[in-house]
Amino acid sequence: MSSKSRWPKGMYDLRPGYGKGIEARPSSGFLFRHVDGLAMENCSVRFADKAGGAFGEAVKFESCRRVRNDCFSELSEE
Repeated sequence: MSSKSRWPKGMYDLRPGYGKGIEARPSSGFLFRHVDGLAMENCSVRFADKAGGAFGEAVKFESCRRVRNDCFSELSEE
């Protein structure tokens, strides 16, 4: 992952949901919220500059059930 926006890194735009706005938090490679039944197979993520603090975990799960994660890897920078 790399940033290609003029906007600050680490922002999640949750609009147009009612009462939703922009949430500031480190950006994860994959963010799953309120998921019931998920299968991840042969996925990977590479962060361009993880040292800058704008990127968080490779995979973040919040309020998820029945998740299967087969062969996920966080690749090192090149």
